[in-house]
Parts: sequence; structure tokens; C-alpha cells
Amino acid sequence: HGYRSSWVNEPKATFLSSKQMEWFHTLYSQNISETRLDPLYSPNLASDTFLKQFPKTSIILAKHDILLDEGKYFGSRLEALGNTVS
Repeated sequence: HGYRSSWVNEPKATFLSSKQMEWFHTLYSQNISETRLDPLYSPNLASDTFLKQFPKTSIILAKHDILLDEGKYFGSRLEALGNTVS
């Protein structure tokens, strides 16, 4: 997915590197390859039907955040489904 380009093109001033994020992923799950497919782990994987049920959502992003593109993608999906996003 293109929504992870901030992982590939991470700015040098990013607080967390992709290597550090991978380490955090291993703390979250012993079987990260399966966990990454779970929409409760990554809402960007959730179905439109599931996302339509989301309440009003505030998304806070930072310019030098490795999760920047994922957050933007998530917000755009919610808005496209008619959800209120700020």
C-alpha cells in the first residue's frame, strides 16, 4: 500500500525509525506476521462496513512521524465513508 511510504522514505528527523517500529511490533505480538493482518491491530485493514461504524474521530499527526502516511490514509478512508474526522 502507498499509505506506508513514510516507512520507506522516513525523514532523518523522525523520532522513531522503521527499525525501532519493527522492535515495538515484536513486543506487541509473538506472531507479528499474523497480527499485522488483524484490523484491530491496524485499522487501515478494516472493512468499509466496520469503519462506517466509527464514532467522530480526531487524528493527530506530526510532520516527522513514521506513521504520518498511515494516519492520513486512515483519516481519508473515514471521511470517504461519511465519518466526521478532525
